[in-house]
Amino acid sequence: MASVVVVLGLLIAGVGAIALFAPTRLLAIARWFVTPRGLYAAIGIRLLVGSLLVTAAPSLRWPGASRVLGILIVAAGLLTPVIGLERSRAFLQWWSARGSGLHRLWGAGALGLGLALVLAAAH
Repeated sequence: MASVVVVLGLLIAGVGAIALFAPTRLLAIARWFVTPRGLYAAIGIRLLVGSLLVTAAPSLRWPGASRVLGILIVAAGLLTPVIGLERSRAFLQWWSARGSGLHRLWGAGALGLGLALVLAAAH
């Protein structure tokens, strides 16, 4: 199970790297997620990732933090339909208008989170 978390961490770190070095590409990817099909994909991805973290938590270096992070991600997946498509689009519009500084800051956080997951799983 820890190897799945390593792959997940590398994927998250990859998205963070895209945001750091090519923020416009990240926006293009994010625009797909504010479509009806993309919203369902976001729900599924969040539920899957959160569940994986909760399930894998006992075998990770920081089980408590991994479990809490997994629960937060599952909660985000469950709240996604409540937020809805229009609010998601409004948020993306606001976020894209803020410029690449915010995108790069978000990317640095995602890169750090992904690498922390890799570290947590590789003990």
